[in-house]
Amino acid sequence: MSIDAKAVRLERDSGHGRYSYTFPDATQAEMSYVERSPGIVTITHTYTPSQHRGQGVAAVLVGRAIEDFHAGGKKVIPACWLARQQFDEHPEWADLLARV
Repeated sequence: MSIDAKAVRLERDSGHGRYSYTFPDATQAEMSYVERSPGIVTITHTYTPSQHRGQGVAAVLVGRAIEDFHAGGKKVIPACWLARQQFDEHPEWADLLARV
């Protein structure tokens, strides 16, 4: 399955954010993050409903977030295993890694 990054929704609320994608069956995949200090975000969680796993949807959510974080000049701590895996697969994102 291939989803368009434009179909990904972003919700933000005072230091927290969530990227989500709604499937035709009304279930949602999501990626959550927090910004605990100015300019540094931590990707804390990704979730895809079991019936939609293995299709790369969570990777699209992370990729969309990375685009936004890069545009906003933010550094990233990939605390979620999937986000860490995506950083390993995308060495071009290395400059976005926060040094903690």
